[in-house]
Amino acid sequence: MLLSAFLILRGYRQKQKANAVLTIKNDIIVKQVNYTEMQKHIIKEKQKEILESINYAKRIQYTLLAHDDFFKRKLTATFHLF
Repeated sequence: MLLSAFLILRGYRQKQKANAVLTIKNDIIVKQVNYTEMQKHIIKEKQKEILESINYAKRIQYTLLAHDDFFKRKLTATFHLF
């Protein structure tokens, strides 16, 4: 009976140690996931800013440069070089 009580107590202590280690590892994983989500959000914001900038530049260039249909309608015997 004393031997079985000792084995049960030893198993209980081992479980407690394993649970403590798992809790620490779980906390580390949660912090890493949060950090990764923050980085993902930052990257999405930067991508959005870059795409908006590219589209804005595209609109400016489109309005400043003459269009192909303008040349086709007005100047039939010429070519243009950008």
